[in-house]
Amino acid sequence: MIRQLLSRLFAFLLSGVASAVVDLTCFAVLFHWILPHLPLPRLICSVAVARVISCVFNYLVNRNCVFDGNRDGAMDLWSFGLYILLAGGLLAGSYYGTRSAMDLFPEAEPTLLKMTVDVILFLVSFSVQKGFIFSSRRKREDKK
Repeated sequence: MIRQLLSRLFAFLLSGVASAVVDLTCFAVLFHWILPHLPLPRLICSVAVARVISCVFNYLVNRNCVFDGNRDGAMDLWSFGLYILLAGGLLAGSYYGTRSAMDLFPEAEPTLLKMTVDVILFLVSFSVQKGFIFSSRRKREDKK
């Protein structure tokens, strides 16, 4: 039992690291190279697009690898809907946290500030996914 818990926690950590790499890479490319040349609000667009890409990646990895997805491969709309709500909260937290950090530390590198904010959000995300999103799914599948 302990081994299974540690294995799941390690898989979640790897999933989170991979998602963070996807998110930060997308953010940096957008913020530093693409969006300065477009008439769009740079920070919110960079955070939003990077977060959408990394969230889809993270949901699929967590659903299928970390929290043992449906064996028949069918889409679980309930967990996906809950995950989208969580992702929206994480997006808002990432934006407002990064914006606040940039205001507090105007000379700091925005990507490093975002990384710091996202570490805190990672802990929140783990708790919500483990305790609510994918936990309720396992309970429903156990009842079948």
